[in-house]
Amino acid sequence: MLDFRALFDALPGRFLVVLPDDPHFTIAAVSDAYLQAAKQSRQIVGRSVMDVFPDTHRELIASFHRVFASDGAVQFLVHRLEDVNELRASEMLFSRAFEKAPIGMVLTTPEGQIMEMNRAYLDMLGYTREELAARDSRHFTHPDDVAPTRRFYASFQDGTHTMATIEKRYIHKDGRIVWARASSSMHREKGRPAQLIAIIEDITERKRVEAALREQLRLTEAITTNASVALFIMDNRHQCIFMNPAAETLTGFTFEEIQGRALHSVIHFQRADGSFYPLEECPLCRVLHENNQVHGEEVFIHKEGHFYPVAYAASPIREGAGVIGTVIELLDIGGRKRMESDLRASKERLQQVFAQAPVAIIVLRGRDFVVELANPPYQALLQGRNLLGRRFAESVPELGQHVWDALNHVMDTGEPFLASEWSISYDSDKDGEIEDHWFNLVYSPIREPDSSVSGVIAVLTEVTPQVLARRELETVNRELEEFAYVASHDLQEPLRNVSIYSELLSRTYSHALDDRAVEFLAFINEGSARMESLIRDLLSYSRIVHKDGLPAGVADLSLSLAQARYALEKRIEETGAVITAQPLPKVQGDTSQMAQVFQNLLSNALKYRKPEVPPEVHISANLEGGQWLISVQDNGIGFDPQYAERIFGLFKRLHKDEYPGTGLGLAICKRIVERYRGRMWAEGRLGEGSTIYMALPE
Repeated sequence: MLDFRALFDALPGRFLVVLPDDPHFTIAAVSDAYLQAAKQSRQIVGRSVMDVFPDTHRELIASFHRVFASDGAVQFLVHRLEDVNELRASEMLFSRAFEKAPIGMVLTTPEGQIMEMNRAYLDMLGYTREELAARDSRHFTHPDDVAPTRRFYASFQDGTHTMATIEKRYIHKDGRIVWARASSSMHREKGRPAQLIAIIEDITERKRVEAALREQLRLTEAITTNASVALFIMDNRHQCIFMNPAAETLTGFTFEEIQGRALHSVIHFQRADGSFYPLEECPLCRVLHENNQVHGEEVFIHKEGHFYPVAYAASPIREGAGVIGTVIELLDIGGRKRMESDLRASKERLQQVFAQAPVAIIVLRGRDFVVELANPPYQALLQGRNLLGRRFAESVPELGQHVWDALNHVMDTGEPFLASEWSISYDSDKDGEIEDHWFNLVYSPIREPDSSVSGVIAVLTEVTPQVLARRELETVNRELEEFAYVASHDLQEPLRNVSIYSELLSRTYSHALDDRAVEFLAFINEGSARMESLIRDLLSYSRIVHKDGLPAGVADLSLSLAQARYALEKRIEETGAVITAQPLPKVQGDTSQMAQVFQNLLSNALKYRKPEVPPEVHISANLEGGQWLISVQDNGIGFDPQYAERIFGLFKRLHKDEYPGTGLGLAICKRIVERYRGRMWAEGRLGEGSTIYMALPE
């Protein structure tokens, strides 16, 4: 075993050691070099310093150096006997080391005034020795660090510290900030502070790195805290040592509930079918042993017990050649799974709708118009033809150029093409004969995410039967209208004869006729007059029909109203009617025919008035949505709203016995308005008057 006392005694230095708590300063150990220099023998060990050195013991005791233990307590008091030459050499060595030291060194007074500084310190601050001489450090200390620096120096003066360290900022001569770490020690003489020696280390780069690291940590913490994906870290025992807020939200567990537990045993111990999931089969746990990255989809267990689907990615945390943990990223894909399920269901519904739609639908792709889809109703239009996957022109080569022009227009402009009762001729049953067909159809563009047009969806409804039926009906109606025109025209002559001869008979032979015969003649005259009025209205109606093919002119409604009022002037005076009107516009139509419309409407207002109440009629006009809305409102007897449609029918009268008429007036008005692409309807209530509306194109 090593003899430490023998080793100490053999030291070349001159050392004498006493115990700190001994009031007699008993010598505990002394080196041979000390004994030789002091001309003493080893018998002084165990004796008091005062006895051995009676003349110099005070100076010797004052020069003892304290040696501290690790707990800060004084363990020994040591006196070193210096050789003068050795001391000078030591001082020179210290001076050279001080000046050439690679880090800053400063000697100051206990108050902080600079006594000496080395080259490294001057270079650190950019000043010359003369500029810093006899100045304390507050002149080039950052203003925010002046007060802490003063407290630092004060702690040495009051004995709080003998050695201490401070980090502070200096202001370089060029104005930039220099961070420094000052490690200082106070030298005392006779128990009083004598001078402070400080070692100044430039830590500007370290501070920059620390600031960058703090910012990186802040960003990392912000990223992990605010990340929308769940993040976990497992150690090499599969225990959770980190999870971010998103992970807590996803799993339902707090970090405190999972920390230190095997993550698999908490949130991944069971498969979706309820069976046990061994840890060694878990791909996330195998990362630790297989040292590879994995990703995929799994089902995890929520704290509340329900399963939820996630997309996962797990990567090993490597240190040297080994793996010390695993980083796991989980993304809740429940919403995506629901969307995928909804999308599949939507596609299935769309396919059902597509297949079961009562209209014909075909999807054409590209400039070649390749048939991508065609539902059963469309395939029924082209019996026996192979459509899918082929160019449409190859499947139906007999289509007219107007069809291809319409399809190309949609592809070129991206605008839909709409047509009503559009004629398309083709061979529908492959019998070699091309038939005429009519369709109501829409060609709509198929747009890609970049808004380009990649194809056309055609939706068609065949209206061939309706078109043929309407044409046949139009033919029949024209024949009927022709018959009505001819009949009404040809009936006037015999009816006129009946009326003339009954009138002659009444005037010439009335004295020879009895009262009953005179009454019969009156019935004949009255019936003839009514028949004449009916034929005249029927002829008017037929003339309107005959003019349907003629081009429309411009009708001045104000002039039309004036003509109607002039024709009814006598009746207006007789009834005391008050007729007011707003300024009326010019519209498509015929002024004389629109005068007939106003005349019939005003005539009805005068006819169907309330007893003893003067008629009041107001005509207004308002422009709404590109149409003029003309209203004729009266204060007459009105009508039951259920008859609002019926009153416009031919020969339809609501008051057959009370009021004279043929039942053709409103039918004539409606036919005139409709001839000019307008509409007519009525509103009213019994006893509250009525309003007739006309909507005419601007």
